[in-house]
Amino acid sequence: MAPIGAFQRPNGEHVVVHRCAVCGLERFNRIAADDDFDLVLALPVVPARRPGASTP
Repeated sequence: MAPIGAFQRPNGEHVVVHRCAVCGLERFNRIAADDDFDLVLALPVVPARRPGASTP
């Protein structure tokens, strides 16, 4: 799983999107207090997503 981007939910929560390099499965992970926020902000901004929603 590699981080491909991040987005911010309407409630202000930041989420990192990871995609499997083999099958393309995407996972959404809320950032934790000990995550490097500067690295999260350096990721490309992607459209907000929900589990089970189709992506372009």
